[in-house]
Amino acid sequence: MRLIIYAVAIYIFYILLKRALFSSGTRSRSTGERGGGGGGGGGEKSGGFNAAEETVQDPVCKTFLLKENAPSHTDSRGTHYFCGNDCLEKYKNGG
Repeated sequence: MRLIIYAVAIYIFYILLKRALFSSGTRSRSTGERGGGGGGGGGEKSGGFNAAEETVQDPVCKTFLLKENAPSHTDSRGTHYFCGNDCLEKYKNGG
């Protein structure tokens, strides 16, 4: 009888350990948020790439950047986003 109780206890410990190690890691990678632990949790961004943020390509230097932080310019060809003011000025001047 003791052997069965020990086996069940070990199995439950194994399942809990497996969930603690592997379930929080996959969530962190897919959402760009920190898991529990020392990071504070609570939906803090880790500074990595968040898949929900849209990226655009600078038409001058071809750098990919986050749309929300990029300077933009709208003309007859549409709205374009730039990595910085230097590329924006080059675009406006035809370069």
